[in-house]
Amino acid sequence: MIRLFLDRLYLFSGFLAGLFLIAIFVLMMLLSAGRPLGLNIPGATISSPGAWRQPPSSASRIRSGMAR
Repeated sequence: MIRLFLDRLYLFSGFLAGLFLIAIFVLMMLLSAGRPLGLNIPGATISSPGAWRQPPSSASRIRSGMAR
């Protein structure tokens, strides 16, 4: 009984995480497409497009350091 509950909980959590990832992607694309159109939301602007590449580049350093 607990096993079934946990399986459903993990499945639901995975679906919810996927939906949030899609929502973040859509929001970021709308913000980047809206900037030339004058849609600027305070606090949602990024000073440079290079800032978008920061998390993947830092993650690649961590990954390569762990692959010894």
